[in-house]
Amino acid sequence: MADTSVPATETRQRLYSIIRKQIPFDKKAREVLEVGAEYLGLEYGYITRIDNEMGDWEVAITTDTEEFPVGLRCPLQNTHCRETITTETHYALYDAPSLGRADDPKPQARKQGTYLGIPLISNESLYGTVCFAAEEPRSDPFSDVETWFAEHLAGLLERELVRDRVEAKLTNQTNLATVLNRVLRHNLRNDISVIRGYTELLNEQVENVSTIQTILDHIDDLIEMSQKARELQQTVTAGSERRQAELGEFIQGIVHDIEQDYPEASISVEHDGKLHVDVLQNFDRAVEELVKNAAKHSGDTPNVTVAIDGAPNAAEIRIDDDGPGLPEDEAQVLTTGEETPLAHGSGLGISLARWIVTSHGGSLTAEVTEGGTTITITIPRQSGLGIQQQLTELSRSRDKYKSAFDEAVDAMVIADDDGRYIKVNDSATDLFGVPEGKLLGRTIADFIPEGVGFEEEWQQFRTADEQQGTVRIMRPDGSERIVEYAAKSNIVPGEHLSVLRDVTEREERKQELTALKQRYKTLLEAAPDPVFIADIETGEIINANAAAETTLDRSRQEIVGHHQSDLHPSDKSELYHELFQEHVQSEGMRRYLPDGAPIYMITGDGEQVQVEISVGRVSLPDGPVAFGIFRELTSRIDYTSETVQQLTTE
Repeated sequence: MADTSVPATETRQRLYSIIRKQIPFDKKAREVLEVGAEYLGLEYGYITRIDNEMGDWEVAITTDTEEFPVGLRCPLQNTHCRETITTETHYALYDAPSLGRADDPKPQARKQGTYLGIPLISNESLYGTVCFAAEEPRSDPFSDVETWFAEHLAGLLERELVRDRVEAKLTNQTNLATVLNRVLRHNLRNDISVIRGYTELLNEQVENVSTIQTILDHIDDLIEMSQKARELQQTVTAGSERRQAELGEFIQGIVHDIEQDYPEASISVEHDGKLHVDVLQNFDRAVEELVKNAAKHSGDTPNVTVAIDGAPNAAEIRIDDDGPGLPEDEAQVLTTGEETPLAHGSGLGISLARWIVTSHGGSLTAEVTEGGTTITITIPRQSGLGIQQQLTELSRSRDKYKSAFDEAVDAMVIADDDGRYIKVNDSATDLFGVPEGKLLGRTIADFIPEGVGFEEEWQQFRTADEQQGTVRIMRPDGSERIVEYAAKSNIVPGEHLSVLRDVTEREERKQELTALKQRYKTLLEAAPDPVFIADIETGEIINANAAAETTLDRSRQEIVGHHQSDLHPSDKSELYHELFQEHVQSEGMRRYLPDGAPIYMITGDGEQVQVEISVGRVSLPDGPVAFGIFRELTSRIDYTSETVQQLTTE
């Protein structure tokens, strides 16, 4: 039985901690197997390597190095693994003797009364199995939780195995390329030197000297190319130390040396003022290659100009020549660094220059016209970060990210491919009402009502890249929270970030306002007196009731949009504006204008009717508004006058 004294969530947390370690795969896998065997309550765990075609079985990694050591081999048919690899999930035996399997398989160092195996797949091909076993049988079958746990553990190992094999392949390829490069360059240089020596001897024995000279020129080109290949490799693996150089003097020195090799070329350097830049030790080789290329391929009397200009936070070096133009294939190599079998540079000088410039964080462009070629080098004025500085910056970025994650007011969680949380912040534990140790390894499905299709939603999210929405969660204490979330898949491969915000109070307030708005609409329509709703800031009428439509003899659509002062006599418009502003602030009932005159409303037939206005304010989902109830006073006044007259007569 699984060790119930240790919660499954804590066990999963241990697994994720091991997986994140930067240690060799075999050591990482052994630690994972130890956690799995402990959780399942079994004696040992092991990983096998299987050759299904040959029917061969071998222990690759194990927690039992004495009786079940690495390298133990036997025919596949004599193992439980032969059954395991025929399943897509797992193969389990909790009581092998009762099933007649106590002595099967026989090759292991001891019998297996209990066995749980899962196929191990690498790059869609069978690698072997992940197995847990014990000599004694169990009293109960494996539970769904236990088999799921074992399958999940195997899935983690599958990803780590793929990563380990890819890293090993890249390391081997790099080492092979380094060895081949060194051997080929050494052999090429030696063999070409021998060929050149014999060719020089032929030069003394044959009459066609020009042919021999052509051969020697090609040999010299190969020797030069070999040297540049060596320099190219040194450039790629060069360190990051820089020196400050004043570009004008720096390039003048380079040009002076080139002029000695190409006396027929006219090379000028143009610069205005001093411009200092931080350059790597090999930057002069890039400028030298490009200026030499211009001088070499621009005719019998080439004219080359090197112009130096400053740009925002950068320096520009333009090399102009009046030659036939850089070939398209070399321009492509220079600009993009890409070569194809049908389009490639004629030598390594162009590639060498590009490697050097890009290693400065700069760029190269080539513009070819009928008048020649312009090559522009752009590099930052100040040095980029060295390796140590880069590591420092990465460390700072990591610390900033960690601080932002840990201290965020919003809940933040990172889940693996199965949707299980592998990292959470304090706000997340507050939101879910669960301590970190019990939240790790769980999914949102553990907190949402039953019937919500978590698996389908999760797969849709992983393919959609981003997702936003609202979900209602149930916390262990029985309380419900409404959560607004924004999720991003694969922030790094296999890890998915969700930011969650508790919007329960906001949603409850929204519901209250919605209910209030409905009550307001009901009361508005039921009111016997005209009621007008106005914007507090502008005084514009935004709604009215049926009584208002009857009094004004206008439809609601015709009333809405007018200013509240349009309901009153126009000769005192400013006073009605003033009344509105005072009234919405103090609310209550008014019968008189600020100058003491009675308040009148203009009815649909143009009659002025004396009214009293009761004003109040109410907060609706769209914001606060003012409502005014207009009550006619004319009939009340007439009734009072008649009563007074009758009393006087009597």
